[in-house]
Amino acid sequence: MTHPVTEPIVLRGVKPPEKHTEGSEVLVVKSSSVFAAAFLAVGLVLSAQASEMSIEPGDVLSIVVQGQEAYTKVVTVNSKGMIDYPYMNNVPVTGMSTGALQEFLTYKLVAVVSRPVVLVSIPEAYLIAVSVLGQVNTPGVVQLSTQSSVQEAIQKAGGGTAMARLDGIKIVREVEGNIRTQIVNLQEFMATGDPNLLYPLRDGDKIIVPGTIQGNRVNIMGAVATPGFYYIFENVKLLDVITKAGGFTANAKKNQVWIVSTASGETIRRAVNVDKFFKKGDANSNPEIYAGDSVFIPEKAEAVLSWEGFIAYARDITQLLIVYLTVVRIERETS
Repeated sequence: MTHPVTEPIVLRGVKPPEKHTEGSEVLVVKSSSVFAAAFLAVGLVLSAQASEMSIEPGDVLSIVVQGQEAYTKVVTVNSKGMIDYPYMNNVPVTGMSTGALQEFLTYKLVAVVSRPVVLVSIPEAYLIAVSVLGQVNTPGVVQLSTQSSVQEAIQKAGGGTAMARLDGIKIVREVEGNIRTQIVNLQEFMATGDPNLLYPLRDGDKIIVPGTIQGNRVNIMGAVATPGFYYIFENVKLLDVITKAGGFTANAKKNQVWIVSTASGETIRRAVNVDKFFKKGDANSNPEIYAGDSVFIPEKAEAVLSWEGFIAYARDITQLLIVYLTVVRIERETS
């Protein structure tokens, strides 16, 4: 059985011995192969760590091509998402991972470099670490480029929860031993697009996303699958929140759904016949629900006593609310 003859891998600057014996040739091949393998191993480790990082405008990229100084560069992603690098004219890199860019450059350089070994990374010197706390889905420390904003930091932390107050985000920064606080109104930024509202971040910043005690909640009680408090957004209809609570039970009295609202500043109680919406498409039978509203769905057997049933539920909720407010007041007084 014959074995294919492979040429030894000789790196630039590595000269084989003048006298070639069988043993020395093996040594050259092994030494060169080990050196190349080491470079590849380092590249694979760094690539695995960096491939999760998405490239954004302002990022500084280190591009290393083994043995090719002309193609080894440190470049900055411009505002259009492009980099000044050979064969990358008018090719945006924004949104790509560093691993994806590494593969793309390897493909491009095959035409001019024999078996190119490419490593793309974002040097740690150009990264910042900030803590994102409070009403976000995955609080903790996130790594960002030096040009990142509060919005990007919150996105890295999984975004805000339903209780998040985006108009009162707090950035805490230590400057020469002093703690400084800056309030950012991200909600206004999303409404106006004014970039001046986005406070530039620094390494070590703490971002605190506050929430509201009541939040955007409604209370669904009575004949639904899972009664309780539910978070809502704007322009939500009665049937939307009932669906959130698992829908009506079999004994639900749909023609007498009680809504208690304080959205206008006064307490308003009204009964709604949801059956009219199902049977006739009556829009008034599926009214809009606001934060703080309470909805009570009586059971058919309690039709006559539906209002009394609602009062009983409301009494329990009132007692719980009094206990909660008392705890909050005590915490504030002792803090």
